[in-house]
Amino acid sequence: MCLNKKSLLAGLAAGLAILVLSFAFEALVQLAFPYKWAELGAIRDLKDPLMLAFFLHPFVMGLVAAVVYEKVGRRFRGDWKQRGLKLGQLLWLVAAVPEAYIIYTSMTYPMGFYVSLVVGYFVYYTAAGLVVARLTK
Repeated sequence: MCLNKKSLLAGLAAGLAILVLSFAFEALVQLAFPYKWAELGAIRDLKDPLMLAFFLHPFVMGLVAAVVYEKVGRRFRGDWKQRGLKLGQLLWLVAAVPEAYIIYTSMTYPMGFYVSLVVGYFVYYTAAGLVVARLTK
């Protein structure tokens, strides 16, 4: 599972894209469906040192995108844009949809949380797929 230098850099760039887009998209969600995610039940205190790992999530997913692309992405048909879109959709389907289902059926969070989770992750993972496909073509 060792990534080559190009894929590693693509994964980190995808993580950065996810991070930037998540702040921008979350700001839009807050306009339509305001809520305070830090005050939701089952969230660790922001002062807990383990929360630092939470903020690495975009880079973990960026690296996951690079690994998945290295293993199966080149089998997708089309140019880098089409392959990137397919990668993003695959990541969203495998990672975000089951997560949203589990959280929706087991916790009572505000609507904005679910919009952010389902729609936001679609945006983030699609962008990550495009970044990885573009940088590793």
